Amino acid sequence: MKLWEKNTISYLIQRNNNTMSKWNHRVVKTKDGVDDWYTIHEVFYDKDGNVDGMTKQPISVGGNTIEELKWTLTKMLESLDKNIIDET
Repeated sequence: MKLWEKNTISYLIQRNNNTMSKWNHRVVKTKDGVDDWYTIHEVFYDKDGNVDGMTKQPISVGGNTIEELKWTLTKMLESLDKNIIDET
């Protein structure tokens, strides 16, 4: 799986001829020593809907407005109901 830095969206727009690649928030399972560790990443999909890559680091919550913060938090909560990406 490809791992991208946080400014991936601008890269993907350029790579895909100025069209937005489909993405969403997903829970990713890794290991913290011997323990499971869960984080939320932005995950990107190819034109067929297959996972094409994800952010290298978990995402943080931020925005220019409270509404943007609420939107991000809502999408992060929705990711808890999707299949977990297992990177162990």
